[in-house]
Formats: sequence, C-alpha cells, structure tokens
Amino acid sequence: MEDIIKRNEMFMRILNLIREKPLSIAELGRRIKINRSTLRYYLSLLKEEHLIKFERQMGIAGQPTLILIDDEGSIKKSQELKKKAEEYNLKQTESQYTKNILEVLSKNKKLPIDKIFESTKVLEAPINPITARTLVALNWLKIKGYVDEYYSISKEGRIFLENHKIKN
Repeated sequence: MEDIIKRNEMFMRILNLIREKPLSIAELGRRIKINRSTLRYYLSLLKEEHLIKFERQMGIAGQPTLILIDDEGSIKKSQELKKKAEEYNLKQTESQYTKNILEVLSKNKKLPIDKIFESTKVLEAPINPITARTLVALNWLKIKGYVDEYYSISKEGRIFLENHKIKN
C-alpha cells in the first residue's frame, strides 16, 4: 500500500511540473531529484495511461524530447473510465445478488451481515466466489444509497427493487 501511495505521489509531482510547462526528461529529473531510469519508468506508466506524450524538438541543438500533458489522451481515458463505471453499474443493477439482498432486506428491518449471507444462501465461512459477489453487491448498494451502514433498506432501495423485480 505504501508503494502505491509513493508511486501516486510521484505521478502527481511529475504531472504538476509538466502542467506548469513542458520539460525535457533531463530537466524533469533534476527538478524531482530521481535518477533517469526511475523517471523513465514513471513516464512510461503515465504514457501508457495516455496522460502524457513526448514531442521531439527539431531544430534545437541535441533535439531534446519534451514531455507534455496529453490532453486528447486524458479526455479519452476519462471517457473510458466513465464507460467502465456505467458498465459496472449496469452489471450490478442486473445482478441476482443485488436483487436477492434487497429482497431479504425489504422483509427485515435490519440484519447483520452474517444473517444477510444466511438469508441469501451464502453459508460458507471462507471467502468463495458467491461470498465475494455478495460482498461486492452489498458494497455497491451502500455506495448507491440503497442500504445504509446498518444494512437497512432505504426508500431509494425500495424504489430500485420495485423497478427491478426478480424475474423467476
């Protein structure tokens, strides 16, 4: 986890400097004080995510390569992420696990998580695919506001359930 935080901090430092003005790899390395190979690693990850691009400076001695923010790539990336989020929401909306949880909660005021598992036929203690899918569905329901932190169905949850009745 610490490595991910450090990596993300480095990404932000790089992006913030480049956003101020395009920089050469050498200049960027001097400003953030990391060695060239480590910098190239970070730059390759940012380029892979379409957040930066490289532009060779023709007509300048040594033809340095500048690093720039890839506005077009960033827009495409955000559109991709939005599409993935929409697909995920659709998948959760159509999930039998989501519907089963809401059905159980609509018949009971509040249930502890173990009772939700028991009522939705998730009986095995270790994490298995069914338990994992149920946990994902529960988390999604909480994020959407369909259930509260005490696993009680909300008004929005009841509306969702009514609009997405289980088809037998």
